[in-house]
Amino acid sequence: MNTERNAEDRPLRQLSDTLQTDLAMVRSTATDLERQVQTFIEERPVAAVLTALGLGFVVARIFTRR
Repeated sequence: MNTERNAEDRPLRQLSDTLQTDLAMVRSTATDLERQVQTFIEERPVAAVLTALGLGFVVARIFTRR
């Protein structure tokens, strides 16, 4: 009975390991993206503000369409 239980838990353990690995990769990618955005803002503050305004305009147009 104990061996049956271990056999049933094995796929769940593999799934858990896979999800933990994937989550670590997502966190790493998000951290890299955050650094890139921060560097862009620090190096080009005017372009960053204009980009934010442009994106805000586009989002507003999308949500106010009739």
